[in-house]
Amino acid sequence: MSNNVTGSGNTASGTTAAEHDRQQQHRLGANALLNDTGGNNNTATANSALQSNLTGTQNTAVGVNALANATGDNNTAFGYQAGNSLTSDSKQR
Repeated sequence: MSNNVTGSGNTASGTTAAEHDRQQQHRLGANALLNDTGGNNNTATANSALQSNLTGTQNTAVGVNALANATGDNNTAFGYQAGNSLTSDSKQR
């Protein structure tokens, strides 16, 4: 959380985890939520989970590359590369 100045309620573990100020972000794994610049209330567990999320909120990704390309809100994916092709609010489970 080297660049986290004002965020609160965050959890981070792994290379490049929690590089930005956000609220209620939970990141476990290398590059989890890597590109996040404005999202809140997201959970990314495993390498590269939710890595392309920029401003999406209320997302949960569990598994390597789960929701890796998702950019929307309210998405949930469990498993290796689950929801990897989603790019917006699809609410797939």
